[in-house]
Amino acid sequence: MVAPKTAPPPVAFNDKWCKKCGICIRFCPVRVLEAGPSGVPRLARPDECTYCGLCEHLCPDYAAVVGRRPKKRGDGVER
Repeated sequence: MVAPKTAPPPVAFNDKWCKKCGICIRFCPVRVLEAGPSGVPRLARPDECTYCGLCEHLCPDYAAVVGRRPKKRGDGVER
């Protein structure tokens, strides 16, 4: 039996580069980011992320990285 593949999170944050400024949290259009216990942003609701890339684009420290949107079955178009 093969273990099911788990999709990578839509957004990842580099804890060492993040200065905890909160820009990504404030500008997230769907409000899926929140500050974690150490102040580094985290993705609170990954299923609601739209992969807009705004957090990655606005991060002054290049600490946010938005992944590729998974393909939906049957349409062959990445979302």
